[in-house]
Amino acid sequence: MDTELKLIRKVILLNGKIRKVQYLQILFNHAQKIVRMGNIRHAAGVQDVVRVLQGILWEAVQKEATKVRITLKPKTLQSLQQHIDKALVKTSIKPKPKQLSLLGNPCKNQKESSAEPILQKKEEEHPLPEPELNLPEPESIYVEKKTQSQAPELDKNQKQPTKPAVEIPSGIEALMLDMAELENTEPSENFVVQNKEVAMFLGQIERKPVHSVVMTLDAPQGTGKTRAAFQFMNAIAESGYKCLFVSLEEHPQSELFKNKRDEYLTPEAIANIKVTGELPQGYDTLNKLTPYFDAIFIDSWGKVAGGKGKMDEFRKSHNGKFMFIIYQRTVAGTMRGGADSQFDADMICKAHKGDNYTENYLYWDKNRYNAEQYIYMIYEKACIEPVSEEV
Repeated sequence: MDTELKLIRKVILLNGKIRKVQYLQILFNHAQKIVRMGNIRHAAGVQDVVRVLQGILWEAVQKEATKVRITLKPKTLQSLQQHIDKALVKTSIKPKPKQLSLLGNPCKNQKESSAEPILQKKEEEHPLPEPELNLPEPESIYVEKKTQSQAPELDKNQKQPTKPAVEIPSGIEALMLDMAELENTEPSENFVVQNKEVAMFLGQIERKPVHSVVMTLDAPQGTGKTRAAFQFMNAIAESGYKCLFVSLEEHPQSELFKNKRDEYLTPEAIANIKVTGELPQGYDTLNKLTPYFDAIFIDSWGKVAGGKGKMDEFRKSHNGKFMFIIYQRTVAGTMRGGADSQFDADMICKAHKGDNYTENYLYWDKNRYNAEQYIYMIYEKACIEPVSEEV
């Protein structure tokens, strides 16, 4: 059962359940995201889900509820179930259906590779418009209130538990999720990188529903940090993700930059990359540009005006991005632009400078998405296991 059918099934299972409005909002946002991406298999079913959830949330807002008991009409349940039944019957007729990929905004000119193990979604010239979200007759819901009658009956000999003096205000309670409901929140995805060498080194990078993944790279001069950034950006852009390269060390119109473009970027990747050499308002401009891209490459963070100490704030201000951030290493061996920033990153990468530039390589100081201690040879564009020093 694919993601769209799971979403429809999840809404069916909500019937008769009590759920936080915050959870329903997350589910609603996920359904809208699927519709915005276009080229979906079960368009009518997902649109029904959007309408149902929109109606429930509208009533919840009107009643100022933080939790609701959901009661779907029999007609609604039947309609949603029919979407699933029709899809399963269709699947049984076609033994080899293609799978959808919900991983962002792939390039429209990207060609499908027969050797790729994970099938990418086909692009559609005219994506589906977002449905109108007006419900003439919303579903029936009931505000869940805490009352004395709902308290569990205790044994007479059992000591009454101490009651809290003050209930948690609704505004604060909305910031929290029940531990048991974590599986019911919006599912996370992974960035699918087609270049095997880069994918092996990076690992299974999560596309977080909330906040973004940050990879930092710091190293002394002459280790090939910018060249490595070009190689990783090429692999991600070739895989269909929209990339922004903020090049503050080398201006994009310089010959040095153009030479690296010609050496490391393929035409397929170039079609998915935008570049800027200036941030007029520094950190504020960077924040305005970021929402339009899947991956952000910054060379280097120390030259982002007003960005010192704000890397953690930056990743928390945007959801589902991959941020590759280069830091220049000072003579003292610290990261220019905020040495404490490395502790806020999910992936901390460093570079080893060999006797010859062909011996320079990257290695992990920390990577939450890859337990393997691979190294990446910049000159060879290859991921290998570290060479043992034992004789």
